[in-house]
Amino acid sequence: MKKRLIPIKAAQRLFYSFPVQLVVVLFKKNQMLLLYWLILFGWVTNSMSKTFGIPFLFLDPEYLGSVGFLSFFLMGFTTGAFITVFNISSYIINGYRFPFIATLSRPFMKYVLNNFIVPLIFLILYCWNIISFQMGNQYQSGWTVVINLMAFLAGVVIVILIGLTYFFQTNKDIILMFGVAASDADPNAPVAEHMDEKQVMRNKRKRKTSMLYLREWRVDTYLSSPTSIKLVRRTGHYPREMLQSVFRQNHLNAAVVELIVFSMFILMGLFKDFRYFKLPAASSVMITFSMLIMISSALRFWLKSWATTFFIALLLLFNFFSGFGFFNSENKAYGLDYENEKANYNLDALKRLDDNNQQEKDFDHTIHILNSWRNKFSDTIKPKMVFINCSGGGLRASIWSYRIMQLADSLSGFKFSESSQLITGASGGVMGATYYRELLLRKKCGEALDP
Repeated sequence: MKKRLIPIKAAQRLFYSFPVQLVVVLFKKNQMLLLYWLILFGWVTNSMSKTFGIPFLFLDPEYLGSVGFLSFFLMGFTTGAFITVFNISSYIINGYRFPFIATLSRPFMKYVLNNFIVPLIFLILYCWNIISFQMGNQYQSGWTVVINLMAFLAGVVIVILIGLTYFFQTNKDIILMFGVAASDADPNAPVAEHMDEKQVMRNKRKRKTSMLYLREWRVDTYLSSPTSIKLVRRTGHYPREMLQSVFRQNHLNAAVVELIVFSMFILMGLFKDFRYFKLPAASSVMITFSMLIMISSALRFWLKSWATTFFIALLLLFNFFSGFGFFNSENKAYGLDYENEKANYNLDALKRLDDNNQQEKDFDHTIHILNSWRNKFSDTIKPKMVFINCSGGGLRASIWSYRIMQLADSLSGFKFSESSQLITGASGGVMGATYYRELLLRKKCGEALDP
């Protein structure tokens, strides 16, 4: 019987370990945080938005016109920033669900250590897909891929260490704040049973309701260090106001650093026209996601239950003022004088300014073009005029337009191109059509090629 109970006990302790429970709470309570991860997992594994080429921005980041050590380092730096912001936000949102954390020495460090599962899986999959794409699609040498991968991981590690160093210097634990032993200290160390009466009253005035009185999540074990697993000791003898004070002080530091980082990101955006600030596109995505997480968690800290209402009101307010042009940058065409009164581009105004009868000349020229097109056909038939409109969409649209025109000529014996009078469109689609038209022109000019 005891032998059968041992695996059951081990399975329970595994399921109720702090790392596993942090994943459970992410799926159960933090769907918005989870959504960011799901999107990033889809992109780095090349399983989402593949037709738009978004995964290639992550697997082959470009900086200053080249892909190499620096571009992968910046990609790693912003990825590390996203992971750090995720840990901070998770600590702010979920810390109160696990009160035992407040009784440990260096609680934020312990929280980050145990919140490793999702970031670690992401980094492993990301690195694996970088290797696969760089060697299988970009034909890079193994040594080049190793250097780029080391640059990426270096960027991740550096920014995480910077974040942990900041919190190590500023965050206070229960030992520094109240002079009592932490629950992960020597089990024989004395633990204060009561707080100072004045401190209790001061904390009660600071809070209206304490989230620590809500239902706690069960946790049996946690990682005390990367190589040490400890059992969670009971924390009932710690006054709730004491734990609340530890969380409040840690959360305040977290919210402050989020606001500082958010301001730095905004400042970087102001210098986006300078080439050195034009980060890889995927890095900009990481920064955007980090900013969104920081805003939501900071609002959650400062406004508590009013955060969602405030955020919705902020979006509605922004949408209202966006109609007045306050947030719209003004684009100007080089060579035009914007100091004088704006010209009226309507038919009457153009007729008054047309001293050389240019409008009539354009009309006559267009009639000449149409007559030239008509003269290609026999007088006994009434030809059909074809207009080609190509949609945009990068390389995919280019190949699509080219192939459709090629196939239409193949099926019609080049009557499709002969009947075409106008080719228009946007972006990649026009590039494909332009390429096919050039082949037709060269064939007509005598080159031995078959479009």
